[in-house]
Amino acid sequence: MPPLGLCALAASMRQRGHTVSLLDCEALSLGVEQAVNRIIAFKPDLVGITAATVAIHSAGALAARLKSIDHALFIVIGGVHMSALPRETMESFPHFDAGVIGEGEDTLGEILVAREQGTPLLSVNGLMFWHNGELHSTSARKTRDNIDSFPFPAWDLLPDIRRHYHPALFSFRHLPSLSIVTSRGCPYLCTFCSRAVWGDRCYREHSAEYVFGMMKTLVQDYGIRDVQIYDDTFGVNRVRVLSLCDLLIREKLPLTWSCNLRANIIDENVLAAMKRAGCWQIGFGIESGSADCLEFLHKEINPEMVTESICKIRAAGIICHGYFMLGTLPETETSLEKTKRFILNSDLDFLTLNIFTPMPGSIDYQRAQEYGTFKKDWRLLNQYSYVFVPRGLSSTILARYAKSIVARFYLRLHPRVLWHFLTMPLSIPVMKTLLNGIVAFLIYITQHNSSRAQ
Repeated sequence: MPPLGLCALAASMRQRGHTVSLLDCEALSLGVEQAVNRIIAFKPDLVGITAATVAIHSAGALAARLKSIDHALFIVIGGVHMSALPRETMESFPHFDAGVIGEGEDTLGEILVAREQGTPLLSVNGLMFWHNGELHSTSARKTRDNIDSFPFPAWDLLPDIRRHYHPALFSFRHLPSLSIVTSRGCPYLCTFCSRAVWGDRCYREHSAEYVFGMMKTLVQDYGIRDVQIYDDTFGVNRVRVLSLCDLLIREKLPLTWSCNLRANIIDENVLAAMKRAGCWQIGFGIESGSADCLEFLHKEINPEMVTESICKIRAAGIICHGYFMLGTLPETETSLEKTKRFILNSDLDFLTLNIFTPMPGSIDYQRAQEYGTFKKDWRLLNQYSYVFVPRGLSSTILARYAKSIVARFYLRLHPRVLWHFLTMPLSIPVMKTLLNGIVAFLIYITQHNSSRAQ
């Protein structure tokens, strides 16, 4: 997936008149030395790095290497990890000169102005920075209400989209496909989600016209034929969704798209409009088949509501993808059994099963050790390693349930799933990915539980 946060920042800085280069090291398979060489060759006045928690050590290594070549280079770290744990991050990686807390466009723009004019960084809100060997923090930045005032992401600064970005299997209907974000924040308060960047219930959305403009640009300028909407919560504003669907239908944009919805905001009329507008798949963050676990996590849904919503989506002719987590704070063998039964009895087309990971910035990260054992190694917070084990369970038990659920779900060989296989656009890269996925699946379901739990 493209680094949409960097694309947004790059577009805003370019709009302010700055010369910008964007380096996606992951897409280009660059190691630290290769990345450093490209950065130094650009001769930047400032280097901005973004990193999720699992990548913060890599970001720190990149900053350290850059400083070893040019100690005067000003390096700024941003992203959800920095916003969640600002002091810990800056103290752990002192080669970052400053860290942006929260939304980055205006903060980064003001940093550049302050450095150009030689004014103190204390005047820039939403910032933590080093000065004379001490850490200083400024006031929190107020988020911008009208996010339509931001320019479209700088997709043109990415490496070749068709070559370097390959969506996961079954996440696209046509190729090339690309992801977009049409809103910021979430109006809900799930305990496992980090709200470090946007804050509690700070939800803002692009207008239907803005979203349609992004989609049209991707189709006309980049040849994109499928879009994945990766909002934290799409569909909150029913009127906006219907307006977007109306634009897509009226303009006959040759595009298919998918999104994530919540079970408590499903509407048959909206689903019908989405289907006509090209929506082919909807994902649900269901998390658990246990009503008690869902209540603990503040999901504001229950298993019966989810089942009803799946039926509505299927009736609309849209594919339904369920996302679950095993090993949440209140998890027991009873709740694991309920989740297993729910999944195997559901009418879901696809399943994604992750291992619960307490993420910085979430309520569960703060209280995890009260409910079990938690290994706070940032490099392992990846939703696959068993860093948290609820009291009364073990990583071996969690691994056994995970393997059993995934194996039994996909070995059902449901006719709809087989049809999805047969109707995929099978280019050579897709065929290689599909083959690798099948091999990985077979290895996963046949390996010993203890090896998965390490």
